[in-house]
Amino acid sequence: MACWELSWGFMETTTCRRIILPSGMGVLQPLPQFKRDKAHSFQRYGLYLKNTCDWHPTQSCIINITFTYTTAMHFSINGNTTLVIDLFDTVDNVVLTTSLSGLLLRATNAANHSERDDWRVVFQLVFNGGITDIRVYYRQRSDPKRKEKWVTIHVPIPTAEQVAWGVSTQTIVTLKTTPDQEKWYRTIPSNLQAATLQEYCFLAVHAGIIHALTTGLTVGGSKIQIERSLLDYEV
Repeated sequence: MACWELSWGFMETTTCRRIILPSGMGVLQPLPQFKRDKAHSFQRYGLYLKNTCDWHPTQSCIINITFTYTTAMHFSINGNTTLVIDLFDTVDNVVLTTSLSGLLLRATNAANHSERDDWRVVFQLVFNGGITDIRVYYRQRSDPKRKEKWVTIHVPIPTAEQVAWGVSTQTIVTLKTTPDQEKWYRTIPSNLQAATLQEYCFLAVHAGIIHALTTGLTVGGSKIQIERSLLDYEV
């Protein structure tokens, strides 16, 4: 049986489940006997040739595939927490994270071919009722072993005394701070126009991520800075 090689380049963040070959030659599908490679997020694929194998499962021709892949710096949100009791009963954490996926994808595309293509930048959100401005903690250390850079964004949560959709002051958990803490973060005004607490949290987190990426982050010893125009929504 003849053995073929197929070189296929793709982005690590791209998900590809089914590829139709030209001229009705066959279809490229994941092979169930191979587990997904967790390190590089791809599976081995088999090429089932229509003319040669007549699509019979026991006679399918498996083509050896050589993968050529490139990696891109990946941006994500993880480990969200709140200092406001029962906040996630009002703010849908899953919807919030999903609504920011477009921004994170544009950041991934914009940071392609950077010096730290195999790194991950993880934004951790803290919803904090004890502050008045958005805080971006950008000076957290990079983890070279895991190739991760964590950035914490504190989102100030307004009270019902400030806006109609604000939270009760009795639900706010206040943390003790140290005088030198300000050197670890940058602040952004939180005077955002929103109709609901969900919309406000989205706008605040969006502003925090934009600020972190456009002012620059040190990732594994290299500064990563993205132009604002590359992060804006497509028209």
